[in-house]
Amino acid sequence: MEKLKVIVGLGKTGLSYARHLAARGERFAVADSNPAPDGLDELMQIAPGTTFGDLTAATLESAEQILLSPGVPRAHEAVRSAIERGVPVTGDVDMFGELATRPVVAITGTNGKSTV
Repeated sequence: MEKLKVIVGLGKTGLSYARHLAARGERFAVADSNPAPDGLDELMQIAPGTTFGDLTAATLESAEQILLSPGVPRAHEAVRSAIERGVPVTGDVDMFGELATRPVVAITGTNGKSTV
């Protein structure tokens, strides 16, 4: 079984991951607890033939890395099982930090960002 990066959650962040990986020519799979998420048609336009499956431990068995969308908790049974097997999990902010080639200034917290 080929090991792939698996995008978990096909919301806005999941589609952003898909666009990024497709632009780099990387093969990937997508898992979501919704069998027909709103972004499924867009995913198939971005990367035709991409494997899409239910968010289960079996679906994540082929994962070499999980790209976790912010709406999916790390405590989700399938994600937790993959973590226990040693599959690395990353998020969009982590990925941005790894890919950034210039210094980054970030505003964190819940208050004051729109003022800044």
